[in-house]
Amino acid sequence: MSDTAEMDLLRAAGWGDAEQSPMEGDASTKAFLRLRRGAERAILMTSPADPSVAVNFAHVAGLLRDRGLRPPRILSADLTRGALLIEDFGDRVFARQIANTPALAQPLSDLAIDVLLRLGQHPAPDLAHFDAETAADQAELAATFYADLDAARYAPLRAALKAALEDAPPAEPVLMLRDYHAENIIHLPENPGLARAGLIDFQDAMVAHPAYDLVSFLQDARRDVPPDMVARQIRRFAEGAGMTEAELAHALALFGTARALRILGVFARLARAGGKPKYLALMPRVWGHLERNLAHPALAQVAHEVRALLPRPSPDHLESLRSPCPTP
Repeated sequence: MSDTAEMDLLRAAGWGDAEQSPMEGDASTKAFLRLRRGAERAILMTSPADPSVAVNFAHVAGLLRDRGLRPPRILSADLTRGALLIEDFGDRVFARQIANTPALAQPLSDLAIDVLLRLGQHPAPDLAHFDAETAADQAELAATFYADLDAARYAPLRAALKAALEDAPPAEPVLMLRDYHAENIIHLPENPGLARAGLIDFQDAMVAHPAYDLVSFLQDARRDVPPDMVARQIRRFAEGAGMTEAELAHALALFGTARALRILGVFARLARAGGKPKYLALMPRVWGHLERNLAHPALAQVAHEVRALLPRPSPDHLESLRSPCPTP
């Protein structure tokens, strides 16, 4: 989207004269511009390379509102050019609030889990399904970008992972936000109930097992969640979702493994092909999540294949990931 097109959108929405300041982007291709107009604030989100990002964001925002949750209001849109002018929730992201005020860790974590339980109270929407096939396909990013393996060498791990996921404990599928972690939830204490959790970065939403977003929050690539907090939220979620803790632990191990493999691949790709080496520092934590998940008996074959194919994120291996990949 050109600067002229951006200004046309802002002028049409009455924000043409607003003060503008760039915001740090995330691990995607989206760009963000913070706008100030007196006491009012808004954010211009653009994804000109893939306008479907804006379309999906707007659609999922509606699904979340229908479920009594709190996505940003969309103030104006140019969906054909991949641009949205959205409400600015501010900077009180859960991760920062918890780090700065440890007493908030439990109430904010409880709130985050209550949001997921609310999603489980509604039928799954008509979105693509995150099934075993999809999970195994996405996990291949680890083979390609983290370990420089081709599809043939990844095949045994793919088969083992797909088989394990196909045996996941049954549960009604739900709306899955996919990147549900403490930097994508913003504290809005002035609101009542679940509206205190401002939700962002949900344009990649799918339909999935309810354990997926739970493991995204508890196995955060960017921060350590204390074991006692993890145990508390597993108990609360199991009770609220009508699952046994054993069933939930099985599902968390399965989807945590698939997610950790995908994230290792995404972070390696960002470092090698995206010029973002800062993500390499997060890999040891993600690998730790992977190892804990692989300790579950249901993942014995997957664990065998991972250990045979993927190197640990040693300092030498992380350094090697700073160089361009052979398969960009």
